Amino acid sequence: GYMPPEYFKEGLFSAKSDVFSFGVLMLEIICGRKNNSFHHDSEGPLNLIVHVWNLFKENRVSEVIDPSLGDSALENPQVLRCVQVALLCVQENAEDRPSMLDVVSMIYGEGNNALSLPKEPAFYNGPRRSSPEMEVEPSDSEPENVSENSVTITVMDELISS
Repeated sequence: GYMPPEYFKEGLFSAKSDVFSFGVLMLEIICGRKNNSFHHDSEGPLNLIVHVWNLFKENRVSEVIDPSLGDSALENPQVLRCVQVALLCVQENAEDRPSMLDVVSMIYGEGNNALSLPKEPAFYNGPRRSSPEMEVEPSDSEPENVSENSVTITVMDELISS
């Protein structure tokens, strides 16, 4: 879900690859969902990026904001700005994505700075079509060693020999 299309399709990696991954991460945080949390059916969106893009085009972005962020987040222009920045980060062509320096500037910039409109995101092919190879049955079994909030912490201990 974090792999940029140029790496997925051609094995190319660049500084803009990290920008793509950062955009996906921003969307996941704002929406409270993982990019790959959508079931692959013929009616729904392919992933979180496509879902947010569709609502962005319809000027309905507030519908994807995680309710746990509180009611004020729905009206907060900074949250909506972050969604737009994230969509700029996940555009199909790496040349269209901003640099990380530009991303930071856009996020922390004054609200007066107008953002450009994002172009079509990666992996977006218009309305969803039914495809047998894309149909995946959701798994009922959960991995045993997962944290309740989907966050893990790894602590490295030094081995001290006496």
